[in-house]
Amino acid sequence: MSGVRSAPALVAAFVALAGCGGITPVRTHFNKGVYQDAQGNPAGAVAEYRLALEEDPEDFRARFNLGAALEDLAALRLEQGRLEEATRHREEARAHYAAILATRPGDVRASANLAALEFEDADAGDPEAEARAEERLLAAARRHPDLATPRTALAARRLRKGRLDDAESALREALKVDPSDVEANDLLGRTLAAKGDVDGARKAFAEALRRDPDDLAAMLALGDLERSAGRPGDAAAWYRRAVLRRRDLLEAHLALSELDAEAGDAESALAHLLEARRLARLNPRARPHPYADRLEALARRLAEDARSESRRAP
Repeated sequence: MSGVRSAPALVAAFVALAGCGGITPVRTHFNKGVYQDAQGNPAGAVAEYRLALEEDPEDFRARFNLGAALEDLAALRLEQGRLEEATRHREEARAHYAAILATRPGDVRASANLAALEFEDADAGDPEAEARAEERLLAAARRHPDLATPRTALAARRLRKGRLDDAESALREALKVDPSDVEANDLLGRTLAAKGDVDGARKAFAEALRRDPDDLAAMLALGDLERSAGRPGDAAAWYRRAVLRRRDLLEAHLALSELDAEAGDAESALAHLLEARRLARLNPRARPHPYADRLEALARRLAEDARSESRRAP
């Protein structure tokens, strides 16, 4: 599902307020909740947003952010195996989005987040939830013909379900509305890549990067695209550009380890593999990988290279 779950605009507003002329922002519960969100502490964010709503039950921003924080907390509890708590948090998030839409039926973010929960219901076996969520997003698109968000969210779901033509159609409509939408360009690139249109995918990712030169999603996708197209040098360049901007990209380090090994640079391959293993140990959701076997193979290769160098030395 497309990423509408957090409140980046509100976070940005809070940060901007904190930096205005050295003025300390008012320490409201809402601002404290935004801070806890930014720190990756959904439980703390939930507590602060609840207090904000107690002070002002009509504060729809606090209600929306509370719903999003509850979803994040539900995901955390699910990882911890606390299924009942996760279910309860998801249902409360659903209730907050529904409450917003009861008084603000045109709220796009609440519609998108509620649709995301309905798509999860569909994945869990509710046969009617898929159509319900699609219609919710289509209604939001009709209500807001000037916004790309509902169309992009709909396209993300269609792409995930393998409905590539439908996804492309929704994305073309989204980009007619807002050609600058980075997520829509990213998703269009992924959709075209899945359809085998490599040139079209490159153009879409290039447009995303033109709009946002720091778009990591586009860099990583271009790395994957060039690698699948048999252009390892170009692929490695995109992965390196991504890790220069953010060092904790586990999958990029894995890809660079494999590409460097193929290119004969065992030392760089080993360095990227060690970094990938370190990141995997910090991330319980990281996919399994045969680190031990690959590390041993690279170590043997380095030793062989060293022996060859010593034999060639005068």
